[in-house]
Amino acid sequence: MSISKVKSLFSRSQYPLHYGWLELAEKSTDTSSDQEHLLNEISDISKIMGDEYTEALMLILDSEPKSPDSLLWKLMPIKLAAKKRIATNSGELAGNCEEIKSLLSKLCLSRK
Repeated sequence: MSISKVKSLFSRSQYPLHYGWLELAEKSTDTSSDQEHLLNEISDISKIMGDEYTEALMLILDSEPKSPDSLLWKLMPIKLAAKKRIATNSGELAGNCEEIKSLLSKLCLSRK
């Protein structure tokens, strides 16, 4: 399953951090971009977000996934957890949302 289809799981308005993370992950696979820099940045952001994001990033970067739906199955529990966190404490992530938002904003702005 392509990352653009998986991005539809996380609407930009409801899950801005997840959407931004997926957008950067998608850009890091684009051969016309500065891949090495983006890969380092998205890897660092994934580590801050948590192990499940690092594992999902590995699936995104895997050019030959074991199953076409493996990324979808990896991201569904992440979406459910984010949805529960939003409902209970108004934050998408358990970690430092402000730090992640800042890093994503810097990278997104520098790519425009």
